[in-house]
Amino acid sequence: MLGLLTRYVNYLRWYGLEGSLLFLAKALYLVLHRVPRCVRLVRVREGYSVQAVPGDLGISSELLSWGSHEPFFTRLLLERLGRGMVVIDIGSNIGYYAFLEALAVGSEGLVVAVEPQPHVFKALLAGVKLNGLGNILPLRLAISRRHGNVRMVISRFSNWSRVLEGDDPAPDFHAIHEVEAVSVDDLVDSLGLKRVDLIRMDVEGYETEILEGAWRTLERFRPRICLELHVYSIGLRESIRLLARILEKGYRIDFASPRYIDVTLIWRRSLAYAVKPSGDAREQMIQIFRKPYMLEVIHTCLSPSS
Repeated sequence: MLGLLTRYVNYLRWYGLEGSLLFLAKALYLVLHRVPRCVRLVRVREGYSVQAVPGDLGISSELLSWGSHEPFFTRLLLERLGRGMVVIDIGSNIGYYAFLEALAVGSEGLVVAVEPQPHVFKALLAGVKLNGLGNILPLRLAISRRHGNVRMVISRFSNWSRVLEGDDPAPDFHAIHEVEAVSVDDLVDSLGLKRVDLIRMDVEGYETEILEGAWRTLERFRPRICLELHVYSIGLRESIRLLARILEKGYRIDFASPRYIDVTLIWRRSLAYAVKPSGDAREQMIQIFRKPYMLEVIHTCLSPSS
C-alpha cells in the first residue's frame, strides 16, 4: 500500500496536473489484465498472431487483454524499419517485436530473434510457424559481453526475466536457469552476417554488458539501436555513461520517452513526454534526465550521425 501511495505522489509530481489521471489509468490497465490459463493464440493489432504463455503476468497477459504492447514505441520502431534490413532482436520473448520486424523487412530481410527463457522460446517458435515467417532465425541464447554461461532469473512476468548478476534475485522470480550466452560481435561473426541495420533490446538492466560485446558490430555496420534503458536498475550515472559511449561512436539520440505511460489506455499522452534532444552529449543528457519521469525506465532509439 505504501508503494502505491509513493508511486501516486511521484506521478503527481512528475506528470503535473494530469498525474493523477495517468496513475489511475495505469492502475486500471494493470487491474484489467487477463492472465492466460492455457496456451492461447492472440491476434495483435499489428496484424499477426502470438502464442501466449500460460500464467504469464507480463506481455502475454497484456496482449490477451488489449491486443497491443507499448504502442508509442511500436510506432517509432516501425518507422525505422525497411525492406531488406537485417535486425538483431535481443530479448524477443514471445515474438511481438520480432514478428513486427520480420513483416517490415520482408522476405529479402532477416530478423535474428534471441530469447533465452526455455518455455517462452517454445512460444516464440510456435509463433514463427503460425505466421509463416521464413525470415526469422530464432536462437535460444542469452547475449552478454562474451561467450559463456549465465544464470537467468525466470519471472512470473516473462518480460521481467533477466540475467542474474548478484546473489539475491528479486522476490518475483520462480526459477533460475543456466543458459549459454554469446556476445553480439561473436554472434554476427558466427552467422556470417554481411550487414546489421538495427539492434533492438529489452534486457532488464543488462544493457551495459550486452553493449560491451557489441562495439565492433556498431563500428563496422553502424546499425540503429533501439533499447529499453532501465535507469532505476543500472543507475543514473551508468545510464549517462552508456549513452555517452554510444554517442562517442558517432551516434545521435533520436528520442527518449518514459516507458511506464506507454500503455494502451493513455499512450497518446506519451507523445507529450518524449524528448528529442539536441546539442552536444552533455546537453542531450541534461535535456533527457532533468525530467524526473526519465529516472525509471525509458525507451530510446539512436541513429548513426553520418
